[in-house]
Amino acid sequence: MNPHGLMEVARALVESGPAPPTQARLRRAVSTAYYALDTPAYEQSDVLGSIASAELAIRQFEQAAMDARRAFAAHVLFRQRSS
Repeated sequence: MNPHGLMEVARALVESGPAPPTQARLRRAVSTAYYALDTPAYEQSDVLGSIASAELAIRQFEQAAMDARRAFAAHVLFRQRSS
């Protein structure tokens, strides 16, 4: 697959559906975008858009991880108060 096709796949993984992407989809998107950027045939004009897409995927992954930590902390605190 060419680099442009790989970036389309990465974008689709991040932007598909109304629900936030899962961590697995975000990881796959970052990996696919990295592979596309690492391909020597990638044109310079597309690199900036690719970097922005990868940064978006990373931010969404970090937000999902933070949300998971908050949910876990709330669960632990609630369980301690219930006991």
